[in-house]
Amino acid sequence: NSFSTTRQGYKSMLMNWMQSFGEVKRIGIECTGTYGAGLLRYLQQFDVEILEVTSPDKMDRRRRGKNDTIDAENAAHAAFAGIRTVTPK
Repeated sequence: NSFSTTRQGYKSMLMNWMQSFGEVKRIGIECTGTYGAGLLRYLQQFDVEILEVTSPDKMDRRRRGKNDTIDAENAAHAAFAGIRTVTPK
């Protein structure tokens, strides 16, 4: 799925897509200081734990290449497990 980077797109992502899987307790976001900043600001109004997921190991990324789908899945797994995460600023 893809969503526009607008308040309406973020709302659709949270309310229509994420919540269709069940209760949302934790969300991992990459690049909260740049690309993910708007999403972070939008989600901070909800009672959800938000974690910044740090980049994967550079050697691992070089070995498998750039893949947005795999990167998103790895970020979700990291947030779920509480690894490679920091509290966003």
